[in-house]
Amino acid sequence: MLAIMTLGIKKGSEIIMPNRSWVSPANVLSFLGMKIKFIDMKKNSPIIDAELIRSKITKKTKLILLVHLNGRGGEVEKIKKIAKKKNIFLIEDSSQSFMSKSNGNYLGNFSDISAYSLSMGKLASSGQGGFITTNNKKYYSIFNRIKNNGLKNNFETNWSNFGLNFKYTDIQASFVIPQIERIKKNIEKIKKNYEFMYDKIKEMKHISLVESKVKDGEIPLYFECFSKKSKKIKKLLLKSGIPIRNAYPSLNKFKRFNNTDEFPNSKYFEKNTFFLPSGIDVKKNLKAIIITLKKIDRNL
Repeated sequence: MLAIMTLGIKKGSEIIMPNRSWVSPANVLSFLGMKIKFIDMKKNSPIIDAELIRSKITKKTKLILLVHLNGRGGEVEKIKKIAKKKNIFLIEDSSQSFMSKSNGNYLGNFSDISAYSLSMGKLASSGQGGFITTNNKKYYSIFNRIKNNGLKNNFETNWSNFGLNFKYTDIQASFVIPQIERIKKNIEKIKKNYEFMYDKIKEMKHISLVESKVKDGEIPLYFECFSKKSKKIKKLLLKSGIPIRNAYPSLNKFKRFNNTDEFPNSKYFEKNTFFLPSGIDVKKNLKAIIITLKKIDRNL
């Protein structure tokens, strides 16, 4: 919300975003009165299809909002070029991709403004909250005012600028700063956990790990599995005492977003993916999870 208000995008503007995303960015667009145009994923990877974006851009399109789920940058370079050519804004929702890279550059550095999350389950967490970044001094000045009720500082008496309270607390910062100081160690832990799981799961017949480009700098926060027998697998995992999380529902399913297009690839990933227990300190449980998965895979 802060990023869109900073860019001055007007109510009724067309905004392009992925059909597979956590719901919060779509809720913001809906709340601000924007017209959302969802884009399907690629056929063999749960990332937004850049080529489909081109066909959705009209004279009313003001913004492409990318959502980098699970540390995946996808085709961010190509999408940046599309936005620049069409003279429209680009925002990266990098909530799940803090410190992830694409072609040597950090995700969040390809856009006008990027938003990051510090909520639970992230690489660094203060419980809730987050931050936004920009390389544009004008935007920086604007969102610094908007986040503080439109004021440059609390001693200012010129209340002519509109704003809200988006401020982050010192107490939250005191929790997260030590985590950021040791973030390289935590990244290595995540990479090792992912490589262990990938090597073990690739031997299975009915289950696969949705691939991340770890060697290229992507940091997968979650073990995202794919199987055409996912429904049965999830039941067996729960019966064995291993918690799972279902895939996000595709956003086009919800009437409040007023979208009637078809999204076959989104539907395919929603139906067949699920999340295993994940996190920086999940290592001690990985062997038990693999033993259970192998047993389930053999008996399918």
